[in-house]
Amino acid sequence: MTKNFPASDPGSRPGIQCELLFVSSGSAGGDLLLPGGQGTEMKECTKCHVVKGLEEFSQLKKSADGLRPECRHCRHVEYIANRDRYSEYHKARYEANKEERKKQSAQWVKDNPERASETRKKYYAANSEKIKERAARWYAENKERAAQRGKKYREDNREECAERAARWLAAHPEKVAEYSAQYRRANPDKRRETIARYYTENKDKVLGSNARYRAENPEKRRETTAKYRSENPDKAARNRVLRRTRLQQACVPWADQEAISEIYKLRDKLTTELGVPHHVDHIVPLKSKLVCGLHVHNNLQVIPAVDNMKKHNGFSCE
Repeated sequence: MTKNFPASDPGSRPGIQCELLFVSSGSAGGDLLLPGGQGTEMKECTKCHVVKGLEEFSQLKKSADGLRPECRHCRHVEYIANRDRYSEYHKARYEANKEERKKQSAQWVKDNPERASETRKKYYAANSEKIKERAARWYAENKERAAQRGKKYREDNREECAERAARWLAAHPEKVAEYSAQYRRANPDKRRETIARYYTENKDKVLGSNARYRAENPEKRRETTAKYRSENPDKAARNRVLRRTRLQQACVPWADQEAISEIYKLRDKLTTELGVPHHVDHIVPLKSKLVCGLHVHNNLQVIPAVDNMKKHNGFSCE
């Protein structure tokens, strides 16, 4: 059908004829009378009564056309004006259907992994400070729960956590050193207990590792020893006195001094020829929890320094 718009019609010009088409809006506004051909992609908002494109309306499955009767702008204005009421309503609805909503969300994330990842990234970028504050507040209120959750995750993803931790440690050596120093200063007693427990459970491993380090880093070891003696002169003097005392007590008048000297010469010879440091070791230590040996030739043996330092003052009756 055609109609000649009079000059009084808003948005029209005198004498212009337009073809009109009746289109069902699917809303309370009834059928729309729009310029020809455009009605199939247009809809009138029941709030502001402005005819807008369908993209301006949110979806609503239960409506006849699958769209809400009011436009997005009107809904936003209404939401802002009644923010608290809507917030309470949505919270109550979520709590009443919590498990079902979680299942739906999990299923959607599973079906749309790329969109879910993009959505999370955008939200975090726009609300990073808010998220951090909320996480810190939750952690402060739920420390035990957070610890249990973290422990379970690490147990279930042991390899992944180890690889991620290794990458972070390698990429941030300065932070690692700083955090370690802070922890040691803040927890001296706990650190000593941890070291003592680890040493008891892994004695052979610790002694072997220490021996290899001393053998491979003689200069650094000398520097460390000199530093310790300069910072702790009283302890260093006491240790020297104790060592001399034990050696004197272990010496007997009938010891074969020439044989003992030959053993020390053999130590120097092996060290020079093999290029590997050797020590004169007391087979039965001068000081031990089980028995104390003597400084005599048949209680001496020449062994690599690594083995001697690993042996420490250990003794086995076997």
